[in-house]
Amino acid sequence: STRSQPSNSLDTSSASKTEEDKQRSYYSLCHETMRSLCYHINHLFMELGKAMLLTLRRENSPVNVSPSIVSVVSTVASIVLGHLNFGGRVSAAMESEVSVSTKCRYLGKVIDFVNGILFDRPEISNPIMVKCFFGHGVIQAVLTTFEATSQLLFTINRMPASPMDMDDKCQKEEKEESDNSWISGPLASYGTLLDHLATSSSILSSSTKQLLEQPIANGSISFPQDAETFVKVLQSKVLKAVLPIWMHPHFAECNLEFITSMISIMKHVYVGVEVRNVSGNAGAHLPGPPPDESAISLIVEMGFSRARAEEALRQVGTNSVEIATDWLFSHPEEPQEDDELARAVAMSLGNSDTSLKEDEILNAGIFDQEEEAVQLPPVDEILSACIKLLQVNEPLAFPIRDLLVMICSQNDGEHRQKVLSYIIDHVNHCCMPSAPLNESMLSALFHV
Repeated sequence: STRSQPSNSLDTSSASKTEEDKQRSYYSLCHETMRSLCYHINHLFMELGKAMLLTLRRENSPVNVSPSIVSVVSTVASIVLGHLNFGGRVSAAMESEVSVSTKCRYLGKVIDFVNGILFDRPEISNPIMVKCFFGHGVIQAVLTTFEATSQLLFTINRMPASPMDMDDKCQKEEKEESDNSWISGPLASYGTLLDHLATSSSILSSSTKQLLEQPIANGSISFPQDAETFVKVLQSKVLKAVLPIWMHPHFAECNLEFITSMISIMKHVYVGVEVRNVSGNAGAHLPGPPPDESAISLIVEMGFSRARAEEALRQVGTNSVEIATDWLFSHPEEPQEDDELARAVAMSLGNSDTSLKEDEILNAGIFDQEEEAVQLPPVDEILSACIKLLQVNEPLAFPIRDLLVMICSQNDGEHRQKVLSYIIDHVNHCCMPSAPLNESMLSALFHV
């Protein structure tokens, strides 16, 4: 019997280990399935945004945002708003609420999703999405959750991150992250999105200005009809949310990526409203060769009409079939097809054109005047904050240089002398015999 006891214990241990492996394999499979599902859902929404702009980005075509497109965007806005109001889901087996760290990580994923669908291409926004998201309160919810999340940097010193994944790989990644990854990661996502929203050139261009001024049914929050005024209000809202962080005495102790995004936001707000010109090269190219008959035949064999084939070859200025077909796919012939697609999607999401009433269209003259009252900090305060940042982190010399160069270039160099004098005074102070030598600070100042 004494010999059988070790054998029984080994069998029990082996069975327990096998059960743990099965459980781990189950969680790992669930994790991979959910990750794949999330990827395809994100891709679906991004493709919806691109599809609604295919017609509206056509050259020399009137800009008409159909009610079905507005219906789809409004539904997407309500979905995002619901996720931004996430309060945590508690199972029957759990009596306590979901931890703050889990909520922050969840919001970070939502912000990544919002950034992906608002800016479908690098440095270029979807103006319809931006406008409808603003009107439906999504932008305000983003700013509100950012303000609450960012304050956690200064109110909670350390909080253990709650594991969201159960497989060994994810647990290993969790251990490798710093203790503050649950807050630094989401705030980096917030910083990227707010920086995009504050960059006027990514929202306002010669091609999107007309779209931003469309009388789109917006929701509960009103805003100015004029595109440039709308971008100013947007920048002002972002600045209002960022200023408490910028002026906080412990701002310099924050994550490097987060600080860099805040500096970039301040720079773009200082730039003000710039209209990016995307049509400057539209007619600048030299006329190409006449359409080649063989190229026309190849394009016609793909299902396009001869007229469309000739038009594409003339537009691209070359007889390349590949380039011409790319142009054809990016400039669809029948805008009605896009409207039908958007209408079908709207109906499948539970909306119809009849739900969009004319009395919901934006009243351009009504919007919150207080948003324009938010002012940039004085240059002296900006300089003081920059010096504090340089004292803590030398790599910040690069974004700080960009910010100060921007300030020096504004208003015909009005503040250039003040900025130069301030920097030179601190260089002299670092070189004084009585002051302790700070080589990293001196190097950063010389770089700036």
